[in-house]
Amino acid sequence: MFNVEEGGVSTPIKWGKENLISDSSIIVLDEGNLKLWLWHGKRQNLVSRRVALRQAEALKGHGYQIGKSILGRDIKQLIEIDERKIGRDPETDAVNEEFQKLLDREYQEIGDNIISFTLVGKEKPPEEIPKPTPAVPSVPILKEKPKKVEISEPELKPVKTEEKIISPATEYELKKEIPKTVIPEPKIPIEEPPKTVEKEPTPLKEIPTISDARIGFVLVSILEEFNDVWASKKDDGSIAVEIMDGPVCEFQIEGTGIKFSINSFKGIDAQKKTAIQERFVELSKMLK
Repeated sequence: MFNVEEGGVSTPIKWGKENLISDSSIIVLDEGNLKLWLWHGKRQNLVSRRVALRQAEALKGHGYQIGKSILGRDIKQLIEIDERKIGRDPETDAVNEEFQKLLDREYQEIGDNIISFTLVGKEKPPEEIPKPTPAVPSVPILKEKPKKVEISEPELKPVKTEEKIISPATEYELKKEIPKTVIPEPKIPIEEPPKTVEKEPTPLKEIPTISDARIGFVLVSILEEFNDVWASKKDDGSIAVEIMDGPVCEFQIEGTGIKFSINSFKGIDAQKKTAIQERFVELSKMLK
């Protein structure tokens, strides 16, 4: 269990439900179920929750090192719970109930801020943290020095040349036909036509769809009423929009339209809500 402090520092803390207070963000590394839980208190502002989310994603990606062991490297799922949505959002209620059952289970401490859950009806000894296998020391390979090969130079013996006695040639013997020199005709090079190099076709860029335009209309409509807006895309494809004071709306793409969640626009001023909706309808008419 970790407490995310100001500045983005995650500090290991003792296990216990008493750590879930309204002005804190708590991370639970559940290696048994391959899950990482992130709980936000209702008094945590947007910046603090985003800082805690980055810390949770870092633990999910790299794990937590204790000595020479690393815990949580195989975790695949990150579950975020907002205390403000408990009792108002059925999906948040379901994951919070599973989280509370995890906190209520019997456990044993096996190390610094590390616990091990016990099986129901059976005693299970605490699992020891696997010790890393010591690396086998590398043995240096001795390279043999190359042997010098002495090459003996061959003895050069003088070559005896035989002197031939040429008898004086007669007048008829000296008359030999002089070969005629044939001048070859110059060859004219044939120019080959230049080869045409076919260029690879430029890949087409993705064409924006009507759904993309509607998402943009939602964000533009909200930005006309609020200056600081945070938009995030969840694993299920839904998009959540928040401001410093809390969530604004959450929606999904269905076909070419947009479907907002039940709790969308509940926490903002009614006049701003009406202005956002009217602006979105006005922009959507451009697609017809």
